[in-house]
Amino acid sequence: MSTFKGNLEKNGYEIRVWLIENGGYQMEYSNDGFKSKEVKVYGSRYAFLKDMELRFAPEELKDLLS
Repeated sequence: MSTFKGNLEKNGYEIRVWLIENGGYQMEYSNDGFKSKEVKVYGSRYAFLKDMELRFAPEELKDLLS
């Protein structure tokens, strides 16, 4: 079971973020309105944050981590 955490946008991409039951995160992203998408799974909150902090400001990530 996964829980939808929210959306982000960056450089023409829409990004959907899910918290997955093992404590990790799943990110789906697309630049064509989700007609097609790429999926990336992070095994932990730390791995997700390490990747995302390079791309987004802390206030943009705040709601995804609550």
